[in-house]
Amino acid sequence: MILEDIRSIESLNDYVKVHLTDWFIITSKNISSLEQILPKPHFVRVHRSFIIASSKLEVVTSEFIEVGKKQIPFGRAFRQSAMAALGI
Repeated sequence: MILEDIRSIESLNDYVKVHLTDWFIITSKNISSLEQILPKPHFVRVHRSFIIASSKLEVVTSEFIEVGKKQIPFGRAFRQSAMAALGI
């Protein structure tokens, strides 16, 4: 797996699901630890449960982001900083 394959990262309680181009990986890491090691601005936290790869954006509205045909909501606490990081 290389960073360019990552579309989004989703928190699943005690696990994290890393959505890749054609498949996914589940790991016991938490989303905050992954957020710290992923390069910014290539990866942006948009919700307490989601990090997205900025290069994989397909649709952006004021309510959600679409990555790989999956709608990911903006979290209230993350919306403003995420939109700034994405240049929106």
